[in-house]
Amino acid sequence: MDSFTLKILSDKKIYHKGQVLFCTLMTIEGSLGIKAGHENCLAILSPGSTIEFSTSKGKNGQISISQGTMSFDNNTCTIIIDELNTDET
Repeated sequence: MDSFTLKILSDKKIYHKGQVLFCTLMTIEGSLGIKAGHENCLAILSPGSTIEFSTSKGKNGQISISQGTMSFDNNTCTIIIDELNTDET
């Protein structure tokens, strides 16, 4: 299976950096699914959304964020977030 690099970071911390098979996120224009080889793009993430991903080692992960932006270029998805969403119960 083809994988791509996913980086989720803020100005203070790297929350995830590694190879993934798939990533789903919610943008201000709707849901976006990303696989290896996706066309280059930029997006603003919906406030309070959750980023879900499947790693190349078969594990699933999710990170809830307050707000952020995403870019996909050269098989690398970089998500820059303001902070993690800690309002969940």
